[in-house]
Amino acid sequence: MSRPGETHKATDNEALTIDDCTNNPADASVFVYSPLHNPTKETRLLVLKSKYQSECGGYGYNIECSLRLVPLYLLSITNYEALSYTWGSPGDGVREIRLGGKPFDVRINLWWALDHLRYPDQPRILWIDALCIDQSNDIERNHQVRQMGLVYSEASKVIVWLGLPAANSNAAFEFIADGDAASLDIQAGAYEVSNPFHTTNLNAFFALCERGYWSRLWVIQEIVLAKELMVRCGPDVATWTAFSRALQGYEHYDRIKSSLPYLFDRQRSDRYYECRLLNLLEACQASKCADPRDKVYGLLGLANDCGEDELVVDYSKTVYEVYMDVIA
Repeated sequence: MSRPGETHKATDNEALTIDDCTNNPADASVFVYSPLHNPTKETRLLVLKSKYQSECGGYGYNIECSLRLVPLYLLSITNYEALSYTWGSPGDGVREIRLGGKPFDVRINLWWALDHLRYPDQPRILWIDALCIDQSNDIERNHQVRQMGLVYSEASKVIVWLGLPAANSNAAFEFIADGDAASLDIQAGAYEVSNPFHTTNLNAFFALCERGYWSRLWVIQEIVLAKELMVRCGPDVATWTAFSRALQGYEHYDRIKSSLPYLFDRQRSDRYYECRLLNLLEACQASKCADPRDKVYGLLGLANDCGEDELVVDYSKTVYEVYMDVIA
């Protein structure tokens, strides 16, 4: 069964039509990535096994996944979802999953996302950067980062993972789900102030729009390029359509109109217009990323004045060299 706002699109047979790329040596104690044959023309997809499959696999509550290889030209006809989330800091800790039958550590926020995204009885096909890209291989990472705009734009759905429930977030999702709430405009201000239930839910919605997720630079292209979006916080789910309706219905509040999700919603409407890299850099200067080079690389998927041969992703370059490439 699926939760509200979710659909099952992947099956066991569908997952098996994509080449397995988790052929680790039998004596390996940890997971080892098999190199991509051509990192400029293919990527990996993650098969997140169901809770039932993981239990039958003998790993108990462990999250179990495998990787499949798919050519980039087949992404448009492949049913997969892409995850948009924050990595978090190394200090947040890690937790073990099973990848290709081997132990693999992921940061805690991703572990919780995988745990909540598992279907009870069917596998789920996902693209997740921390798992689908060999992060220890700079050459592969250079090519795969350049393809992220394509990966997110071709996904059947992008899942916005805001983290675990906190700050009364369940009330925020009740607020989003209330279709009539978004029709309350400034003329209903007296009702908004006098109704404690409505005020509580509205404040919870404010808090949801101010979560740290929204300030991460990479999420900009992930949200703007998506064909369809789903917003998720623990077990609570909302479509972007409902989320956008709530944003627009309460844009007379400064905390909404100045919020990043409100800005991203506007950018989604304007995504087919010309976007120059320098303009994007100026507009997104307050967004955060751990690697300052990603201030540039994280926006390439949106910039239509930077072809693949004009600005090449290269993590061997210094920050100064990357910035010089931009103004050259």
